[in-house]
Amino acid sequence: MTNAGLTELERPRILLVDDEPAILAGLRRQLRGRYDVVTATDGPAGLELLQTQGPFAAVVSDMRMPVMDGATFLAGARAAARDTVRILLTGQADIDAAVAAVNRGQVFRFLSKPCPAEVLHECLTAAVEEHHLNRARTTIVDQATRDTALPGFVESPDEATAALEYAIAAGQFVVWYQPVVDLNTGQVVGAEALIRWQHPEHGVISPDEFIPFAEQSGLIVPIGTWVLERAFQDALGWPSVDGVARFLAVNVSGHQLHDPDFAGHVAAALRAGGLPPGRVKLEITESTLLEDPRQIGQTLSELRRLGVAISIDDFGTGYSSLSSIQTLPIDEFKIDRSFVESLPTVTSAAVAETIVRLGHTLGLDIVAEGIETKVQWDALRNLGCHLGQGFLFGRPMDAEKFSELLREPGHGV
Repeated sequence: MTNAGLTELERPRILLVDDEPAILAGLRRQLRGRYDVVTATDGPAGLELLQTQGPFAAVVSDMRMPVMDGATFLAGARAAARDTVRILLTGQADIDAAVAAVNRGQVFRFLSKPCPAEVLHECLTAAVEEHHLNRARTTIVDQATRDTALPGFVESPDEATAALEYAIAAGQFVVWYQPVVDLNTGQVVGAEALIRWQHPEHGVISPDEFIPFAEQSGLIVPIGTWVLERAFQDALGWPSVDGVARFLAVNVSGHQLHDPDFAGHVAAALRAGGLPPGRVKLEITESTLLEDPRQIGQTLSELRRLGVAISIDDFGTGYSSLSSIQTLPIDEFKIDRSFVESLPTVTSAAVAETIVRLGHTLGLDIVAEGIETKVQWDALRNLGCHLGQGFLFGRPMDAEKFSELLREPGHGV
């Protein structure tokens, strides 16, 4: 059954936003009979309609508008009506901005102008289907978030969602870096990127307070994309050590890996930041491998084709099988801190040695996390582990302090 056979109340509602009345009239004619169309002539008016006359299945916005450009409007639309699918109409001159909006999760698709009627109809058909999926996902997520810990200063999932969405739009997130050192030389050879929420009233908020909710709500996807873009830009300016470029490790969530466009987001962030992919390691937890091995494996293969390395974080705490590890494109194990903190006890040393030997057998790099004492450092080095991080070498620090560390003699260690 096509939309043309539906009653007015059954037709999907579409919001069109453009500052040119003639274009709005033309779009109305194209969509007549298939959709319940509402129009606005600028971004603020569109946001008001989303909040007062929704829900809308989709919103279609022009890019160039005098009061508020289309990308900014659709970012606000995402916060105002999270289930409404967002489409951007753009000219050739704004293609880069449109692609960036897609990569940040602000836009479902962008269409180049002039847009043929059949292309618009195909896009809206897909958008309506996506809207139904969004509403179903929201129902599931809302149920899950009721049982998920919230940031300490909010009282409800809706308040937490609004706070995180505003933090994204207002640029309240920052990326800090923890040094990773060569355990044989003590030199800083790379860093792990770690997000912090710089809240104007509550100060620096640890990821432990907001990442679990961001995971459950799906907001981890735009947050994670921003982290990639910011970290790639920061790492480009790091000096090399003994002629070797320092690497950057970035944590990636299961939600991101299930996004079929994730590899494209990474590629776009690499191009925007100018960072060679060979300097990047993407870290996933061992438990993530068990969620959907086939889909995860496909995404990891796409990432490897880009030239980035794949690291398994918290290795030894999950239940992944050796056979699955052998078939996945993995470059590195990270020994979980729980095995490091009790070194050099016999049990922890045996586990750590097993992981190191397994990694070496498979041709993988090994990194130890949570090194806090010289005794742990020596024990890991004697076991054949060559890379490590922890408070002994440096706590997470902002980008400026990390750059200063790299300029110090001996690289601050």
